[in-house]
Parts: sequence; structure tokens; C-alpha cells
Amino acid sequence: MAAVLLLVLGLSRGAAQAQEPGVRVYLGPIRSPAQEAGAEYAWRQTSGPAATLSDPHARRPFFAAREPGEYAFELIVRGGGGTADRQIVTVAVGGEKGEESAPVHSWTGEVDRSVTLDAARIGVAARPDSTYIWRQIAGPCTVTLAFEKDASPAKAYFTPPEPGRYVFGLLAGGRRGLSPVGRVAVAVAPRNRPPAVRAWAKEEAISLGSVAELLAQANDPEGNPVSYRWRQVAGPKAGAMDGLCGPRLRVRLDEEGLYAFSAVANDGRFDGEPAYVTIRALKRSESLRLERARREKELVGLIESSDAGLLVPRRSATRIRYSGPGRGG
Repeated sequence: MAAVLLLVLGLSRGAAQAQEPGVRVYLGPIRSPAQEAGAEYAWRQTSGPAATLSDPHARRPFFAAREPGEYAFELIVRGGGGTADRQIVTVAVGGEKGEESAPVHSWTGEVDRSVTLDAARIGVAARPDSTYIWRQIAGPCTVTLAFEKDASPAKAYFTPPEPGRYVFGLLAGGRRGLSPVGRVAVAVAPRNRPPAVRAWAKEEAISLGSVAELLAQANDPEGNPVSYRWRQVAGPKAGAMDGLCGPRLRVRLDEEGLYAFSAVANDGRFDGEPAYVTIRALKRSESLRLERARREKELVGLIESSDAGLLVPRRSATRIRYSGPGRGG
């Protein structure tokens, strides 16, 4: 004669969240005279709302209880010695009572970032012989709960697509049925965007032994205050550095070569993408030659601006004199 095992599970009758995928109900554990090492298991559903078992040949498979009703499954266990045992497992999925009085735990989250619903975090210890069901009670939209493969259903995950307050209830229990053990209210904020930063050198090249000045400026989309972090990423080893955690870095360059530095801005939660800046340290003779070239370039620019009627300063070093319109040359 077949043995009958009855499981009474709580699930909101008619609630939209009850229809969402991922609400797991585990069958078992099963005790059978034919159960032994190497025993074979064969499950099949005999009545109730349609359900798909995770593995019809597993000792303790699970299915998604998508709607209220009575689910019945037949289990045949075949032992190595030719023994066989048949059992009927019935799962009653109905409306739970007392959920409104279950304690509420307040958590926070962020749009498009995964949130973990963990029974242990609300004081419910996960037991291998217990059944757990997380279900959504309220929220700006219905979300899909996900579970890790072969992990306990006491832990579930969801990714909120919209900001707002998402409320979930946890049912837990065993063969005598499930009862509400807690609720979680997740306040989901709009996604925080990391700050953007740009960096530059006050001078592109300096003489050996001089102090270079590097500058950074960040912008945070949400207007949060930002902090800075500088780091050398390439080139000869730099000398003393001052301002590694600020928008201005002063660094002594004692060796000839090209130096590269990165600047990162943080808004208190996330780092933005780094910005990079390079500066070259030159021998004094080469540095003076570049400085002369730079000054001559500036002077040419001033002369060209005279077409707009601007007065160009006299530069005796280059023997160029110029008077603006209306003045003799």
C-alpha cells in the first residue's frame, strides 16, 4: 500500500506575486524501506496545477508553485536488491495567515544592482530538511527571483529595474506546513553614477630636479562631494609627492624621461574611470631650448592677434616692436 506524505505550504491565493517564476517547493526528504546507497528515484506528477520538477530522478527535487491548489506526486524508489517502494506526496498550496504580523526588516538597494534576500540575515537559520519560499508582496513592479544552482532556497536574488519600496515575505517550515517568519522591505534608490574626472599638467615638460604640478577636476552627476587619489603608472621612479589625496599633486622629477600618472575620483561609494596625464623631465639645456620655443610661439600668437586691434607688448629679446592702429611704427 502506498504511503502518503502531506505538505501544507503557504502561498497567497490570487496574489500576482504567486505567479512569478522561481518560488521553489522542495519534495522530501523521503524515507523508504528501499532507500539505500545507489537507490533509484522516479517522480511524476499525478494531479494538481501543472508543475515541472527540477529533476524527476533526484532524491529531493523541487518545483515552482505558480498558483494555489493541491499538487500530488508519485515517487517510486528502487533499491539495489530489487526492492521497490511507492509513495504519494501531496503538497497543499493555500493562503497563509499571520503574514501581516511578521517582523519587517528594512534594507536598501540600488536600481540595476543585484539585491540578496537572505533568511540568515533576518535571523532564520537555513536547514537542509526545511522548505523556504520568498515571495513579493508589494513594489513598484513585479520582479523575478533567482536562485543559485544547488543552493538553499533560503537565499534569493533580484535586480530592481525601478526605484521604490519592494516588500518580500519569507515562509519557512517542514512537513507540518509553512508559516510566515519575516518580511523584508527594500528601499531602492536611483542608480548612483560614478564621477567623471579629467587631469592635466601645468607644464608639459620641466627641468630635472624641478617640481611638477598636476591638476585634476571631477564632476559627480548626483552632486556628491568627491575625493581624489593619484598614482604613478609609468616612467622613472618619481621623487617626493605631495597631495596624493587631493585635486593638486606636486611631484619632484629627478630622472630624465616621460612620467605618467593617473587620477581617480570617488563619490563616497564608487570610483570613476581614471584620467591619465604625462609629463617629461628634461636636462636643463633641453628644457631652456623648449622654453625659448614656447615663448616664441606665444609671441607669434600675440602678433597675429593685432589684426583685431590689440596692442602687443614690446619684446626686446626678439627685437620686434609694434604699435597698434593710429600709432607710428
